[in-house]
Amino acid sequence: MSKSQYVVEDWLNENQPGILMCPYQPGGLLISKKACIKRYLAARPGKIEGRMDDLFRHTLSKGLSLCRTCPIGEKLASSEPSQ
Repeated sequence: MSKSQYVVEDWLNENQPGILMCPYQPGGLLISKKACIKRYLAARPGKIEGRMDDLFRHTLSKGLSLCRTCPIGEKLASSEPSQ
């Protein structure tokens, strides 16, 4: 294994409590709980504003569509003290 692989594995081991595997995103995406909350909140209706004929906004909206009804994101967001 290369040195960078060891660095990544060490980081994951240290930060494991804050990381989860998203069952809704393809490829077994590992995501931080904070990022999950941000995706869940960003997926709410009206959060992605602007022209939907814009390819970036359209792609972003489609990518977040799975997060909109995610029970994991909802639970994490409701447990955040600042929410």
